[in-house]
Amino acid sequence: DCVESEVRMDPQGKMWLTHNEVEDYTTLVPLETALRKIAESGTAVNCDIKEEKVLLPTLALAQSVGIPRDKLIFSGSVDIDLLLQKKTLNEIRMITSARAVCSVPGLTFMGALSDRDGNVLHIIPGQGSIYYEKPKYKIMTNFSPFKMDKEIHPWMGWDRYHIAKAMLDASGDDFDIDDCFSILKAVAQEICPTVVSMVYDVDSGTVYWCRERNWNNIENKHFVSKNT
Repeated sequence: DCVESEVRMDPQGKMWLTHNEVEDYTTLVPLETALRKIAESGTAVNCDIKEEKVLLPTLALAQSVGIPRDKLIFSGSVDIDLLLQKKTLNEIRMITSARAVCSVPGLTFMGALSDRDGNVLHIIPGQGSIYYEKPKYKIMTNFSPFKMDKEIHPWMGWDRYHIAKAMLDASGDDFDIDDCFSILKAVAQEICPTVVSMVYDVDSGTVYWCRERNWNNIENKHFVSKNT
């Protein structure tokens, strides 16, 4: 058995079950409500995507309510490369500059993306995106780079941000994997403790990590060639 759900997004970024655009979306069934009931029933669902911008938010919402991937089908305006995350950084940059980026209710997608050339795209749902061309470094934070310390909350990590910033400002051209882990160690959390600390070496295609702040046991995995 399979249920079909036709999905559109209203101007505020909330998703609804509807084939056509409407003036008053509040008369319709929210996608989240429908997906929760479908998840409870154990039935498969075909999400008929009516506009490309709802593809990834629909996927995230379906996963958040517990619909297994093998019971989730997409049809309609489906960009397979987008679904499989095969966009280049510049393509994602064009998307974020041309369209509003919104969070799914209850979730956040704030993130920092980078490419092999060292360019960085920082995306903050509801606020915008910032593109940095080959910066010396960028720090991913628990607060918005648009707001900085203008909006205070207990988990923002303002002190840890400044520790990392000072260490990075003082670093030189010989900055290496050990230096990366020195910074991660300095800013690791004890309350709501850091579980995994990870470094990726783009030149060698190697990822390094340690678990549970065990800094003396760094593991690594080489998974791409330098020229890939």
